[in-house]
Amino acid sequence: MGKSLLFRVFTIFTGRMAARAAQFVVFLLLARTLEPTEFGWYGLLTTSILLASLLGSLGLRQAVAYRLGQKRLGHAAAIHALLLILPVLALLPSAAVWLADGGNLRAAGLGEGGIILAVLLATAGALTVMIMQGVLLGLGRTTGFSLSDSLYPIVLMLTVGVLWLTGTVTFLRVLAAVVGSYCLAGLLTTMLAARGWQAIGERIAAPEVFDLVRHGIAFAVNLFLITLSARVSIYIVEHLMSDAAAGQFFAGQRFNDIVTQIAMSVGMVLFSDTVRSDDPRAVLHRNVKIAANILWVLGLVGVALSFFADQLVLLLLGEAYAGTGVVFAIAALMIGPASAAKILYPSLAGMGKPLSGTMVIVTCLVVNAVLSWLLIPLMGIDGAAYALLISQVVLFLGYVIVMYRLFGVPLRDCLLPTLK
Repeated sequence: MGKSLLFRVFTIFTGRMAARAAQFVVFLLLARTLEPTEFGWYGLLTTSILLASLLGSLGLRQAVAYRLGQKRLGHAAAIHALLLILPVLALLPSAAVWLADGGNLRAAGLGEGGIILAVLLATAGALTVMIMQGVLLGLGRTTGFSLSDSLYPIVLMLTVGVLWLTGTVTFLRVLAAVVGSYCLAGLLTTMLAARGWQAIGERIAAPEVFDLVRHGIAFAVNLFLITLSARVSIYIVEHLMSDAAAGQFFAGQRFNDIVTQIAMSVGMVLFSDTVRSDDPRAVLHRNVKIAANILWVLGLVGVALSFFADQLVLLLLGEAYAGTGVVFAIAALMIGPASAAKILYPSLAGMGKPLSGTMVIVTCLVVNAVLSWLLIPLMGIDGAAYALLISQVVLFLGYVIVMYRLFGVPLRDCLLPTLK
């Protein structure tokens, strides 16, 4: 990688590290202070907000970044379009979160009006961050993207930290912290994206807005399916077992998320590079080699961590999660292929062909759902972890096949590390 690329990777990596560190602190504090059932509610709610935002964003982050990078859309027109679309976008995802998690929020003692307000504000904030990041990526503003990516988890960590220090942690206060953190992150991300924007500049016509949305839907569907393919297990655990079991499984899954999403710091830079490149195929070949290196480096780290899973669980989470050692070990083994997959898909999306990986993603989702349904009754949450591991390997290998068949990337470049 060249110095410029390394600097931009380092910039986003630093932001992601700060975000993951903040998530890790929140994870430890809430796992130790909330009841497993309440922690399960927290895991389900945050998962629902993420899934609803991914689908509800209609892929505008990727579509706007692609068109800005290709000089097919101006900065002012992009901001104008997103500000027009955002109020409408927030409605359906908020309704989806309300349907999925309203029952748990009622059980926690929140009234119907409070549920609607909390869900609407949190989802709107998450959506705002997501779509405004498209402007930052399309303009190559990696520092701004890195900052926007860190805002929500850092603000949430600070708020939860205050609650913990004052001994006032409750599920409803944590919910308020989530809502406030998303709203503040959305506002600040909009300010970062609009820097240098001339409000009296170019406008975008209605047909162009519809075309932008049409282009983005393919991205949105894929990102929704990718996230669901990794998260469907927690819903099946809750259905077949209990909220408490979902909380225990979420703890192991969250550990994997915190590590593997660091790979997204590389993936986002590579996506931004690909959409702005005059020779995207050459950039794609380079990206694949980077993914192969990360597969092996983080894969070996995961193998090493798996040997100490039981000790890590007791050290980090305490006796309440003593039975989740196998889940943590499997989550550690998953780090390599899951991280590589998080790099390969942004590279595919940067080629302007988001649907090229759709069948692979659907296959991964089906594998995880079917195996979870079969294994959970036999093995409990360990079965869900095994199902997730197998599905993530399927996802990575599927992307490798797409790279080979559609773009002629040699299999050795996808699977073997290189120093070049």
